Amino acid sequence: MSKSKKRHSNSSAVVRARARDSALADKQVRDRARMDPVARNLLFINLIFLAAGQMLYTHGMLPDWASGVVNILGIILLIAALARQFGGKKRDDKLRHK
Repeated sequence: MSKSKKRHSNSSAVVRARARDSALADKQVRDRARMDPVARNLLFINLIFLAAGQMLYTHGMLPDWASGVVNILGIILLIAALARQFGGKKRDDKLRHK
């Protein structure tokens, strides 16, 4: 009876290796999906800046030309945040590996 049974001594090592590889893959996916903190803060500041400008304009405390300047600065901040989020990671990775 003992001759017919096979030993599986390394099966737990294989399971541990698969679990480790799976955890590493999950971490890499999470890292890619995570938003850049600088881009997130730029968007938050932009939101507050545009809301304050709109409130001042609505209450008549900001002239038309100043409202236009506020909106243009908001668009510039938005483009900077998008460039940081989607375009800046390639440059950051190259700098980290040197």
